[in-house]
Order: sequence, then C-alpha cells, then structure tokens
Amino acid sequence: LFASQKDELALMRRRDYHTMKHGCKRMPVMLSLALCPMLLLPLNDALALRRSGVLYRSERWHPADSPIRVVGELRIPRGVSVTINPGVVVELLPTKGKPGRIVVDGELRAIGTALQPIVFRSTIDIQGTDNRSYEGIIISPTATPANLEGTKGCAFKYCVFTNGRHPLVAKRTPVYIGYCWFENVGVTDALDFAISLDAGVIEYSRIRRCGTGALFLGKDAIARGCLIEDGMRDAIGGNAYIENCTIRKFPRFALSERGESFFLFSCLVNQCGTLVTLPNADGAFPNVTLEDTTVSNIGADTGWGVIHIRNRSKTNKRRVTINARGSENRILSPVLISDAIGGHEIIVQHIWWGTSNPDTKDANRFHGVGTKFTIFPVAPTDPYLQRISHEGAVVDADNKPVSDAMVWIADSRTAPTTTDAEGRFHIRGSTPGVYTLYAYMPYVGLGKAVADWAFAGEVSRTMGAGKEPLLIRLPGTIASIKRGR
Repeated sequence: LFASQKDELALMRRRDYHTMKHGCKRMPVMLSLALCPMLLLPLNDALALRRSGVLYRSERWHPADSPIRVVGELRIPRGVSVTINPGVVVELLPTKGKPGRIVVDGELRAIGTALQPIVFRSTIDIQGTDNRSYEGIIISPTATPANLEGTKGCAFKYCVFTNGRHPLVAKRTPVYIGYCWFENVGVTDALDFAISLDAGVIEYSRIRRCGTGALFLGKDAIARGCLIEDGMRDAIGGNAYIENCTIRKFPRFALSERGESFFLFSCLVNQCGTLVTLPNADGAFPNVTLEDTTVSNIGADTGWGVIHIRNRSKTNKRRVTINARGSENRILSPVLISDAIGGHEIIVQHIWWGTSNPDTKDANRFHGVGTKFTIFPVAPTDPYLQRISHEGAVVDADNKPVSDAMVWIADSRTAPTTTDAEGRFHIRGSTPGVYTLYAYMPYVGLGKAVADWAFAGEVSRTMGAGKEPLLIRLPGTIASIKRGR
C-alpha cells in the first residue's frame, strides 16, 4: 500500500482498538478499493476461504467458498464436525516451515460425487515425483469412527488427492475411503507409506505414482477392489488383508519388508521386483497366504523369484512356508523361487506354476544352493479360468473413448484394470455367468454395464446383453477432466 493508505489503515486500527477498549459506538468508515488489502489480491486469493489453528464450531464447506485454503495446521477438535460438499477444492499450504495439514480429533466427512469429486491439493506446481508440498490429513484415535459403508463418521468418497507426502493417515479409529484417487503422493527418500489405515475400509480406489511406499494396512483394515501401481519401492505393508486388488509396477517388493502378515484373495500382482522378500525388516518371516491369486512377470530387473529369501531370520529359522488356499493360485514368472543365502526348506502348495509339475531341480527357475524345494503343485480345477476374458471399451456421453479409466467387475474372482489410449480394457479370469462391470474416471463419472458370455474360437469373451461388443458409457465428458483440475 502507499504511505497515505498505510496511515489511513493505522487510523482504522486505532479506532477499532478504542472501540474494543471503551465500548464506544464505531463510526461508519467508507473504504475505497485501494484501502481494502483483500481487494488488491488476485480474485481467487480474495475469494478463498482460509482456515488454520483450531476450529471451534462445526462447518460445511461449499463450492462457492472454494478454493478453501488450509494454512499450516488446522485442527478439528472433538465435538466439532466439518462436512465438505461435492466440487470443493481444498488447498493445503505450508507456513513458517510447517507443512499444511488437517488434524481430525472430531469428524471430517468429504463426500463428493463421480462428476464432482472433492480435491485435496497444493498450489505449488510439482515437477516430477521428487517433491511433495503438504503433509496431509491425520485422523487421530479420538476421531468419530466410520461404519463399513461410510454413511457415518470420518469418511472420504469420490475424492482426489495430489502432491501430498502423507495425504491420508488414520490412527486406530476406523475410516472409510471409497472411489478415491491418490496421484503423485508419498515420500521419495526413506521407506514410508503414502496412505496408512489402521482400521476401516479402502475400496475401489486408485493409488499411483506413490513414492517409496503406497499403502499400510493395520490388522483391522481391509483393501478391496483397489488398483495400486507405479511406485518407487514397495506397495503394501502392515498386517494386510487384500481382496480383488491389482498391484503392479513396483521395482522392489509387492509385499513390503515392513509387514507382519499378508492375505491376498483374488488379487493380481504383476511387474514387481518380487512378490515377497524374506525375512522382513524385523528379521522375521512374515505370514503369507494366497487364495485364488495370480502372480506374473516378476523379477525382470532384479532376477529374483516370486518368493525371494535375501537373508537368514534372526532366529535362524530354516523352514519357510507359504500358505495357499483354493485351487486357482497361479505363478507365471521366469524365476519361481530364489534363495540368495541357501540352505532353507521352502514349502509351497496349491499353486499352479505354469505347469502341473515344475522341475524343482531346474536352476533357471529355482535358485538356491543347498535349498530344498517342497512343492505340492495343483492344476486349476476350472479350465474356464484360463480361457475366459472380459473385453470391452469405455466411452463418455459424447461417445468418445475414455483412456486411463479404472474398470472392475463386481462379485468375481478378478482384479481391476485400466483402459488404454483407445478406451479398451481386458480383464482375464472369472467363471461363466452374468456380471456387472463398472468403470470410473473422476469428473467423467461412474458407469456400468451387464455382461453375458459369448464364445469366439477357444477364447470365451464377455459381451453385452444383446451380444454386441461390451460398452460402458460414462455420464460426463472427457472435457470435464481439464475443467475440474
């Protein structure tokens, strides 16, 4: 401001102080445009609702107030609730060396829609994935717990998180996360996880470009129908129960060294350094259970097997057992088991290794000096699973192909995938029947289609109900993506 304007503002502050001290009636003051510092800011800055410190009463954040800027730390205490409406953009900004973050001791409900997701982001333009500009949302143990459907308590549905170190961390209290996308998140130095969920549900969500670690699950948490991909090191840690999830493109471990137990049901693990390495960071052999899970294309850059022993356990335990249930576990990879130390006994059963009876003495597929491989192979009981595939395309309301949409099948032994540049998708597996397929892209919407079976040669493909090629139509348009972001 100019010097004269500063003098006038100083006079106004003295009048305000005099009013507060003596209880005098404040004289009306006419403000020119130059006298209002907020009006001198860019329009978006002037209109933005700002929050920091402790919030003492419940609020509802509307798109009209957007973007809502959290400067430094905003704390939502017990008894206070914040509800965020669809279409709101929340920007978390650092201040005085402190990261932008929201600490929830009360309740936070961020429920968007498929066409109007809620966005949590930074205003800093991030180049690449080596920098993160805000800390994220921390749900404390005293926060209001969510139910399994997310209709009560702390819940996040149809949200997009970008450029945060730890975009969402839930400590002990159950939290619901559904239909959320996390992109360019996580840390890039030491092993740490972008999303941590001690209890609750994360479902039909996508985590990609996620730093050194993607998702940490506590023993009271479950992940289902999620697509977790494209990280720098590890995918899943903790005491993880995972069903109908895809884990792909992690150069080190699909199941992290920071984990005690893993249960994978109807999952797909693809293009990782290894499925699991033994022992874990604590020197123990974690419990690993597979049921109707497919593991493929492992160790292309590392040379490791799907199961890789890198050291001895702290108790010098020599016997390693991988539990397998069901009859549809598949391992399709050049190296099946590798033991860098040697001298162990590795027991694995109920897995189809690409052949009904693999040669455990084949040094190209089983690595380990002095290691005994006790394998009980099983041939798939349902040959349809080897031949059936779900194929189709996703289009928007203008009939334009939607690339990079997430596609999944309800109530089936399959894991989600994405569409290619022409909007096409391909999901292998499942058994004959009638299924509902879903596709989702933020801002373009959620769509579904019912599929039946039609046979083409020796491959069984899903077709639309009228035997036409399967098409999933989304209600919005791809032009909405740029407008939304």
